Amino acid sequence: MEEGNEPKAIPTTRRTVRNHSLPASHASHGRTRPRADKKAKKEFVFKGKVVKVDANAKTVVVINDYIPGWTKAVTGIYTVDNPEVLKTLEPGDRVSARVYEGNFKVLYELKLVPPEDLPAQFPQKKYKE
Repeated sequence: MEEGNEPKAIPTTRRTVRNHSLPASHASHGRTRPRADKKAKKEFVFKGKVVKVDANAKTVVVINDYIPGWTKAVTGIYTVDNPEVLKTLEPGDRVSARVYEGNFKVLYELKLVPPEDLPAQFPQKKYKE
């Protein structure tokens, strides 16, 4: 080989080697923790009661019902995917949302639901004359 035509070494780092040795689904791509991807994770229906709303911090405190496979009934502080919904909530409101396996901090598609003990439509009373 002529001088100056040597092949250049490709720089590698331990992270590059480590990421390539794992399956693509486990590679961190430079992140310290893998992000919870809602499309690839199991979805659960979240139901609970609002304790506190902090629109400035874009968080809501909720006592959630037991969700088999996701979590027991606990009180937690959650962020939401749509902070505008926080303007419509008050303490005591019942809410539902979608949550995803491995992501215990974000409520997706959070919405207000009517109390379970109220009928959707009040029956009309018939009076005898």
